[in-house]
Amino acid sequence: MPNYPTSNEQYTSTYYNQNECRSFAKNILTSVTRLSGVDNAAPWLGQPCSEVVLYNRAGNEIFVYVEDGNAGDAVAAGHRISLEDNEITTIRGLTNVNQVSAIAPSGTGTLYYRTQFFSSNPVR
Repeated sequence: MPNYPTSNEQYTSTYYNQNECRSFAKNILTSVTRLSGVDNAAPWLGQPCSEVVLYNRAGNEIFVYVEDGNAGDAVAAGHRISLEDNEITTIRGLTNVNQVSAIAPSGTGTLYYRTQFFSSNPVR
């Protein structure tokens, strides 16, 4: 009888499915809020992924910033993505969701996001 993995914890079996997707909800503030692998809590450990799908349900515009390795955590107006209320977008080319930060300049609200590895999911 084959030895099937009983856990998806890395290095505990001969098979490891790296494509674990997770969904989160984070309260975005009027100050820069880093996305993470937990809902509305520190530490900002992040969730490994190659893309994140963002769903703005804040009730107002949210600005999204992606750390590019050169600017570090610098937040510049020319380096942001504007996400209108009820808008959905996908950011690709990541290694961890904690490379993405957001700010709600005109009030707080909830940003829902899903971490995943490259997919063929349609961008709306």
